[in-house]
Amino acid sequence: MEQNATMDGFTGDSADFNPCGIADGREYTPLIGNFDSDSEWEIFWVSERTSTHVMWWDVQKIAEDGICTAQTSTTFTFTSPTFFKPFVGRFNDDNTNDIFWYRGGHILSPDEVDDAEPEQVWYFADDMSHSVQTFALPAAVEGDFSPYVGDFDGDGCEDILWFAPHQALSPLWRARCTTATAVPEGFDLQLDQSHPQFAYPVGYARTRARR
Repeated sequence: MEQNATMDGFTGDSADFNPCGIADGREYTPLIGNFDSDSEWEIFWVSERTSTHVMWWDVQKIAEDGICTAQTSTTFTFTSPTFFKPFVGRFNDDNTNDIFWYRGGHILSPDEVDDAEPEQVWYFADDMSHSVQTFALPAAVEGDFSPYVGDFDGDGCEDILWFAPHQALSPLWRARCTTATAVPEGFDLQLDQSHPQFAYPVGYARTRARR
């Protein structure tokens, strides 16, 4: 993720909070990223129990000035199942962060239907638009795997390591790191990433449900 952005806005007083697209009584998780290549971070508010999320493009204008327009906030409707999990990273060769939606481990209730929607990436552009690309996971990463986002090859784009706690090798999706039309955005799959036996990445919860 790009680290040269700043964020201005909240003073810490709850009276300063402007909902600006945030529904009353609904739980949200904020994701921080530079989704339009300016010099400031944006906040993407994820509503995990619904399919409607909100992007704050200009946190300062919303928080300090109370301005809610199409230029300061946008509501997104994500029609895939509500148990998708988002990860922020820079997955192509531009100056914006993107969002990888991962269909994580989920125990279905009796009234839920597993419609097997594929993973997808939202590639953001500097004009506040985004394109969507779906990825059907190959058999190599179907099972007890957890995604970790990072630039593992030093090319400036972030990759996805699928940590496999009970195997000697963890698959790695290497971002193609391009915006050229001749090479489609996406990932190349590698299967040769070894990790220390009985070791776990920082933040890994051994008791959580996985894919």
